[in-house]
Amino acid sequence: MMDVFLIRHGETLYNSEHRIQGTLDSPLSEKGQRQCEERGKSLKSRLQGLPIHQWIVSPQGRARQSSELIRNSMQGMDLPEETVENDVREIHCGAAEGKIRFDLDPELLENLHRDPYQRYPEGESVADLIDRGKKLGQRLFPPLPDGQSKRMVMVSHGNFLRAFGAALTGMPPEFSLRISMGNTGLCHLARRSGDEFFKIYLWNDLSHLS
Repeated sequence: MMDVFLIRHGETLYNSEHRIQGTLDSPLSEKGQRQCEERGKSLKSRLQGLPIHQWIVSPQGRARQSSELIRNSMQGMDLPEETVENDVREIHCGAAEGKIRFDLDPELLENLHRDPYQRYPEGESVADLIDRGKKLGQRLFPPLPDGQSKRMVMVSHGNFLRAFGAALTGMPPEFSLRISMGNTGLCHLARRSGDEFFKIYLWNDLSHLS
């Protein structure tokens, strides 16, 4: 069995302002820091001592900060070193980066919500992310020898993780636009030996915030 736990970073100052980040960055808000601390405690409880074999994090600051806080809240677990993976970075939002979401052209905003092939001006589309995710999945998840298992945690970004979910499960690109991913939401995907695609066992769990 191959288990993957996907975690979106905590709330940032840009998130709280509805400002588009993409390749830009902003620090976690106080709320975002608390979200990460609670996420770490909850993940430790969920795993109940099961080992984590690999821990992957986006190179962007908000994901790195979130990962550190989550890991610090999992004291007592023998965690692997972080692996910074450039291909789990967030979507490039091009000319829209730094702008308030609701200030974008309404037609463009509507197309971005409905069409996975709609690119941000001078940026990427969700379909581009899915293609990146498929290549990454082939590299990260080669077939395991019989009797072996692998458990991975990935700390990344909302748009990328929704696209990665579509890539790993073989769902159509539109799937990634019909699912939510809240700050520090947790997803659990798993694939049995011999299967081509992952199955979703948990998506966007936010129970640690209740």
